[in-house]
Amino acid sequence: MIVPMSKVVLVGPKPLAGEVIAALQGFGRIHLSPEDLVPAGSTPAGQSRPAGPGPSVLSSAEQARKQLLERVVQEMEGLLHLLDFHGGPELPGTEPGWEDLLDGMAPEQETVRALVRQRLELQDEMSINQGYRGAFETLAPLLGRLQKSTRLQAFGFTLKAGSQSALETVKKDLRKQTQGRVEFHAQEMEGRGLAVLAVFHPSDADKVRGYFGRLGINELKLPSSMSHLPMAEAVVRLRERSRAIPGELSAVAGQLSGISARLGPALAGYRDLARDILARMSVRQVTDKGRFTFVIPGYLPQSDMPGLEKLIKGKFGGRVAVRPIDIGHHEAAGTPVKLINNKIVQPFELLLSLLNPPLYGTVDPTPFIAFFFPLYFGFIIGDIGYGAVLGTVSIWLLFKFRKNEIVKSIGKILLICSLWTIFFGFIFGELFGDFGEHMHIVKPLSDSLNRMKENSIYTLLGMALVFGIVQIFVGYVIGIVNGIRHRSVHHVVEPIAFMLGLSGIFIAILGITGVIGKSAIWLGCSFSVISMGMLAWFVGIAGPIELFSALGNVLSFARLFAIGLSAVYLAYAANVIAKVIGMSGNVIAIILGIIVAIVLIHPLFLIVGLISPIAQPARLQLVEFFTKFKFYDSIGKSYKPFQSTIK
Repeated sequence: MIVPMSKVVLVGPKPLAGEVIAALQGFGRIHLSPEDLVPAGSTPAGQSRPAGPGPSVLSSAEQARKQLLERVVQEMEGLLHLLDFHGGPELPGTEPGWEDLLDGMAPEQETVRALVRQRLELQDEMSINQGYRGAFETLAPLLGRLQKSTRLQAFGFTLKAGSQSALETVKKDLRKQTQGRVEFHAQEMEGRGLAVLAVFHPSDADKVRGYFGRLGINELKLPSSMSHLPMAEAVVRLRERSRAIPGELSAVAGQLSGISARLGPALAGYRDLARDILARMSVRQVTDKGRFTFVIPGYLPQSDMPGLEKLIKGKFGGRVAVRPIDIGHHEAAGTPVKLINNKIVQPFELLLSLLNPPLYGTVDPTPFIAFFFPLYFGFIIGDIGYGAVLGTVSIWLLFKFRKNEIVKSIGKILLICSLWTIFFGFIFGELFGDFGEHMHIVKPLSDSLNRMKENSIYTLLGMALVFGIVQIFVGYVIGIVNGIRHRSVHHVVEPIAFMLGLSGIFIAILGITGVIGKSAIWLGCSFSVISMGMLAWFVGIAGPIELFSALGNVLSFARLFAIGLSAVYLAYAANVIAKVIGMSGNVIAIILGIIVAIVLIHPLFLIVGLISPIAQPARLQLVEFFTKFKFYDSIGKSYKPFQSTIK
């Protein structure tokens, strides 16, 4: 449900503005709304402009302090990132001298940056050693002899294993370009590819190097620190560095870890304190203040209103007034929305969080998503075994990621979906497809509910369409309630007209098919005609056409039936594969077939088959359902209380 909100305005003497803003930040419940103030330079029609200078502007000293604090946040964030610190902050007892803090941190900052540079250089050196040491070792004897030659030059490079054909092409092209004045030496590098050396006359250097450059082939080069060494000595040095670098990296990591443990909490504390001060300064910038008074408007949950009044009265006595203001239905768009639901419904707020929140004063659709989404999920999969597997995975997620709220919500949604899957599994008589029925463990409640039999088609299709009729009509009822709450005759009559028209169509169909008396055909047609007239009057010429679009939305729920059939046949296919494996009748083959089906094929088909049971029910909520109460026509604003970043 949407939490009832109160609109409030705090008014007091100008010198207390900073203290009041700090108190509100500590309270952490009020959503500030400076946009409700009259901007400077604008005067609503028929009203005189309030006295005073309008929105406050920071003084030059305050502006300088703001820039300093922004620098503090930037510097602290940078250091914390370099130190890879993710712990909690250690809050300073009092506000420090920010300039002195930055000056004092400068040596530590330089030390950290030097260590990070050293780590990057060592990682680069290790990467080069790992990539090219084998090639240098392979080509060292020949490179050593060519290293001081003035008559010949060499170009070393590596190729992936199995690139002999590519090498032959390179040889052919270069010999053609140099009139045969190039020779190649290639050797395997212990299964890591080919080390190749192209030897050529200096006069052909531009041709050879240009050719390799166009192909994007990099030349083997010793690190700059070893380029002056003889090749044999350089290879020895590469080996030594390969052994030494891991230890050096470990030593650097240890130093950074020590600095992180020593400075990280304090840096995080300074960063959070600076952020809080900057947030208060930003509020002062956008809060309207008169010459002698300040005005701070905002919203907060009605249940928090007594706490705010108590806080302000306790800190400031009668010097600051807290004035509640009634929220009119025309102010719904500007009123922030906070959702609160029970433990079963609350995880499904995650799905709604992908969109903007509902308009204030309307019905929260989350409880309906919490019922219909897992219902459709279970109807599609409908298998006891698969439900048990999904339930096990969901419980593992809840325990493994109990500190991650998003993963916890996903785990709870999956758990509820698994229960519906098991429920429909008992109805359809499915345990890993038809395995349960063959083993006489479970059977369908009736033949008309056995998804493996042809005579179940009409029953299952009918169930899917009933789901659609119920949810579409629930959406229209929500639209009626929203229209009443916002005093909109149009938004009340329109869904009634759609419900009347759809009812008429369904009654006429039942009459034509003989399910009810033939006289119902005329009753249904009458309802539809009346509906079309109402829609033409209230919506326009497109209204009657939209009635058939609404009928299409109901029929769209038939996808639940179709996707459900695909799910059961995937499970059936897994069992068929198991039977094929065990066809010999040998006990070991039969056991192997069962193990392969349960351990490999069924999980694979379940993972592949999960896409549609998630995507299609979600689509039915976001498109077919939400459009019935015009969710997307008037979206709300999220509740974002002004609060400290310090927890």
